[in-house]
Amino acid sequence: MRYQLLGPVRVRAADGYRTISGARQRRILAALLVDANRVVSVDRLVDVVWGEQPPATSVQQVQNCVSSLRRMLVDVGHEPSINRMPTGYSLSVRDDAVDTRIFTDLVVLAERSAAKGDTDDACTTLRRALGLWHGRAMEDVSSDALTPAAVQLDEARVRTMERLVAIEMTRGRADAVLGDLSAWAREQPYHEGLHGQLALAYHTVGRTGDALTLIDGVRRRLRTDLGIDLGAELSRVEAQLRAPRPDAVEPERVTGSSLEMLHAALVRLTAAVNLLTRAIEGGRLGQGASPSSP
Repeated sequence: MRYQLLGPVRVRAADGYRTISGARQRRILAALLVDANRVVSVDRLVDVVWGEQPPATSVQQVQNCVSSLRRMLVDVGHEPSINRMPTGYSLSVRDDAVDTRIFTDLVVLAERSAAKGDTDDACTTLRRALGLWHGRAMEDVSSDALTPAAVQLDEARVRTMERLVAIEMTRGRADAVLGDLSAWAREQPYHEGLHGQLALAYHTVGRTGDALTLIDGVRRRLRTDLGIDLGAELSRVEAQLRAPRPDAVEPERVTGSSLEMLHAALVRLTAAVNLLTRAIEGGRLGQGASPSSP
């Protein structure tokens, strides 16, 4: 693997992975990697770097940034791989050279194993896929033009987390995912799907009190930070956990269709929450160099 987008944008060097110095160069590299082996137009790169207010010299500056990026890649041991095309640039890479492609391939392999009933291999492969992540996708790149691609990757990561948990729960291994699931829920404080799975996992191992405390915390965060109420499915889980019967949430329902229903009902919130989070983070990172920057 030579390039990383699942976290900070980094390239492999002889002594490990390095970040790309220069915000413009990082944005251009990220744009070329998102559309690796395809032509990325100069207009697209201008939009990635400056957004709606590019300088009059933006085309020339893109050319200068690409030349600088080429030198950086060669300096860390990469073969020249950015090709000038009639309408833009193309970065030539193998499928196993970019972490996003490896991640996608591993998820596909895991689903094939699950379909064959090999849940051991499916879980192992899903964990390998999640192990490629080192933060939010392209987290050190502030570009409105790249936000949709970054959000899509982040959503794929969450779906993979949920899928791993669902498979482990069907195997009766709620205790095996509690640690990872707790960490993932902390990373996604507004994601009701992950918190719903964590609450069900707590309940399955006899920690119903912790499950209810968790749901109360989600409710407070949603109301205080986003001004919305708890979703219907997580509310239903809470009602089941608070019911007087000890078997209010039966293991068969916890490990099967209820998880799928929870995921289906709550996934619509993910895109909005990720966009809101990225907008906040984008404000911290800034909007990049001003048009007057050299």
